[in-house]
Amino acid sequence: MEYGFMKFTRIFIDLHVERHTEPQPAKYLRMDDVTGSFIYESSFGVRSSFGAIGAVNVVNRFNTEVYISDIEVHLHGGHHHSSAVTFQCNSWITCNNPNDRRFFFPLKATYSLPYRHHQSIGRKLVTLIISSYLPSQTPRGVKNLRKEELKTIRGNGRGERKEWERVYDYDVYNDLGDPDNDPATRRPVLGGRERPYPRRCRTGRRRCRADPSSESPPATADGIYVPRDEAFTERRAGVFATKRALSMLSAFTTARRVSGDRRRSFPSLAAIDALYEDGYKNRPPSSQPEADDVDGYLAGMVQRQVKLLLKGEEEEFKEELRKLFKFQTPEIHDKDKLAWLRDEEFARQTLAGMNPLSIQLVRDTEFPIFSKLDEETYGPGDSLITRELIEGQINGVMTAEEYVFDHSSYSKNLSNYLFFSYHLIYC
Repeated sequence: MEYGFMKFTRIFIDLHVERHTEPQPAKYLRMDDVTGSFIYESSFGVRSSFGAIGAVNVVNRFNTEVYISDIEVHLHGGHHHSSAVTFQCNSWITCNNPNDRRFFFPLKATYSLPYRHHQSIGRKLVTLIISSYLPSQTPRGVKNLRKEELKTIRGNGRGERKEWERVYDYDVYNDLGDPDNDPATRRPVLGGRERPYPRRCRTGRRRCRADPSSESPPATADGIYVPRDEAFTERRAGVFATKRALSMLSAFTTARRVSGDRRRSFPSLAAIDALYEDGYKNRPPSSQPEADDVDGYLAGMVQRQVKLLLKGEEEEFKEELRKLFKFQTPEIHDKDKLAWLRDEEFARQTLAGMNPLSIQLVRDTEFPIFSKLDEETYGPGDSLITRELIEGQINGVMTAEEYVFDHSSYSKNLSNYLFFSYHLIYC
């Protein structure tokens, strides 16, 4: 049964030689016992004068999208990796739309092919080297294909993006509110000269009627466009939803235990560690099919619990049930429980995510450092960062004023986005 077609494109253009091979069907061969992947095979008859392979065109004839890991091209009778040209694809090919056909290019390969020599009648083996090229050095045989691929990825900046597209286009953050449904959620546009901000992936949704500068939010949280090759697979999305649901369950049960007691706090670091379970991933092994979604996870968990009860293993039953209400252990915590106390880890997390946007160069030499945020909203602006504290941290190498003039002092003000969460901590 045929599920798609393939054809090759040569690197060099010769007016007397075909540029492409004839398309050939790909047929199911077998399943890889190690990876569980399906392997398809296609045979081509290529003239000796064809030369190096510059691209492979794959057409999807399935009724669903398919993921192509790689394509290996072997010479006739050659089954060793040394005689293969490998196309590392790692990409989805959708169906029933303009993206149901794709061109893939080899990153780097060295192989030998029979080539008809212009000065003699016989043949000889020549070594052909395929590698990445700069745009100005791209061989003519694949230049138009490269331009077509680049045009597809860039898009035209118009229209709403579809989930099967591979367009990497960018836009400002203008979809943070929903003024059509609630005027109070109107938000300024983040990005540009007035409010510099990193870009987001352009989605092209309709503009809001109440605020034409804002883009309407997606209908669902999962409806945000992401280029197809960057999106979660169904399995990974299911595992992510399972972990999210179980984490919410853990947070809910913990909040219920401490509700109504404002003075209750953690007596020690060990009490904080007790919220987590060392090495527990809060989900079954990925080899189990029930790991794909929340319902499957819970169904599998109930089955395991019933089996433990029927066997009379009450202690293991209680242990499994106790783990259900634990948070998943962070990876950094698995490696080193005290890593979060160290300056190196604090610096790493400070430079991660959106945090760099709140880092500022200290320019004032007046101490203690004073916050310039609105005191009516954020409270008093004074801080505990004094001259003595700074000079103590730098071991007296220079004075605090010299440290500031040397452009070595930076501040990170957390008040502007943590202040409004304080009432959740104390209420």
